[in-house]
Amino acid sequence: LKFEVKEGAVWSKPLIVRYPNENVMGKISIQKNDGETKEPLSGAMFEIRAAEDIVTPDQTIRVKKGTVVDTLTVGEDGMTTSGELYLGTYEIHEIKQPEGYVLDQTTYQVQLLYEDQNTPLVFAEINLSNEPTRVTIRKREAESQKPLSGVTFQFWRKDNEEEKKEITTEKDGTVCLERLLPGTYCIQEIATLPGYVFNQEVHEITIEPDGTVNGEKEGVWNVENQKTKVEFIKCDQESGKKVVGGSYQI
Repeated sequence: LKFEVKEGAVWSKPLIVRYPNENVMGKISIQKNDGETKEPLSGAMFEIRAAEDIVTPDQTIRVKKGTVVDTLTVGEDGMTTSGELYLGTYEIHEIKQPEGYVLDQTTYQVQLLYEDQNTPLVFAEINLSNEPTRVTIRKREAESQKPLSGVTFQFWRKDNEEEKKEITTEKDGTVCLERLLPGTYCIQEIATLPGYVFNQEVHEITIEPDGTVNGEKEGVWNVENQKTKVEFIKCDQESGKKVVGGSYQI
């Protein structure tokens, strides 16, 4: 701080130097990743709200509790940063998730804290993730509940039957569909295993705008196949009555 004392200054007329203090400010950075692969995700949107009345050292209320102070969109690098904010406690709310993922409805708190008189701008960073939309098909034998691998299904969007994709159950009898966009999908068995009755049911699932599946975080469809069975009944040719005994060769 520089100032000049000019000739003629006396104690009865002191020189007054006015020097205002600037408020320390802060920024909040959000890193958004895939909950499984940890790869960066783009496209998520957040609101930052004041978790309390934001008050500066001169006791001025700068922001009322609950006020939205910034709205952010995550870039291709999975990062987004707020504008300058007064120090205090803030809440982060996800208002739009990346495509193919479930909306994170958790409220996160972040504090912007004073460091020292030589730091005019402080930073706080938070790492957040989203889980992909997920639908699991579980294929079992009806009687024993034995997992059935190698069963093939088709799935397609209900509004676009021309684009059908095939999926096949793994060794544990399951197959998983992930990162589906909102909409209604159809799933149908198209090839079963030898010795089992073909299940032709068309099952519908709906991915909601928030990424949930029929209202749940993960959709599960349990599909059973009955074993093929052959029943032999021996009857008297004239009376039609059942006859006990007899041997057959297949």
